[in-house]
Amino acid sequence: MKAKKVILIIEASKTGFGIYGEGFPVTAYGNTIEEAKQDLKRVIAEVLEFCKVEGITSDPALNNGNLEFIYIQI
Repeated sequence: MKAKKVILIIEASKTGFGIYGEGFPVTAYGNTIEEAKQDLKRVIAEVLEFCKVEGITSDPALNNGNLEFIYIQI
């Protein structure tokens, strides 16, 4: 399966960095940009595992975890 390219925004706050994308079903947060990126990977893995355990279809935007991220920092 081909990796789906996803454009995500990294936004700084007073306390850390958030990652989100338009139409993308998960968000992430960390004290640093790298922590936020790791949190994103963790959250995606947890959502996919939950869907598998519950026998439900994951959001198509997650492409079964086969994703390539393009980050835009604002």
